[in-house]
Amino acid sequence: MLSVYCRGSVLRRLPEAPGVVAVSGLLRECIFALEKAAPRSRRVSLAILFSQEVSVEIAPSLFVPQLRSSRLRKIETALSREPGNDKPLSEWASELGASSRTLARAFEREANMTFTDYRKQVRLRAALVRLAEGEPITNIALDLSFGSASNFIRMFRQATGVTPGKYFQGQPKRR
Repeated sequence: MLSVYCRGSVLRRLPEAPGVVAVSGLLRECIFALEKAAPRSRRVSLAILFSQEVSVEIAPSLFVPQLRSSRLRKIETALSREPGNDKPLSEWASELGASSRTLARAFEREANMTFTDYRKQVRLRAALVRLAEGEPITNIALDLSFGSASNFIRMFRQATGVTPGKYFQGQPKRR
């Protein structure tokens, strides 16, 4: 998994919200070339190419919004540490001194999705990282509480439009 930080004119071409990017071969090589010291004119050209390529590849369906309220941040932290956590919203509510309905409304307001959808996005994002590292689909599916490999593949395809196996197809391994 790679993180790329941008500034200046490159940012104007990118979506405002963070997103997961399917890295094509061209985009990967562009990132590697940007890492190397190069003349300014080459870096500018590479930055333009990067912004054009990444704006095509962003997959907003895997976006997980950051939560603001202290109660929801506690849930966010717990789920990021253990994405397979199956604790129902009612248990979170009891632990955090709130009603289930209060937390449900807070998720709708802050994340613009239900708690169930938020947790699914966290799991899919965690799965994407593990897939990129070459971990077997069955291990990912069971560790992240998808129930089975077929359930995981179905949910992944609903979110990305392709199966996990095809998501990284044709992309070279990171050097």
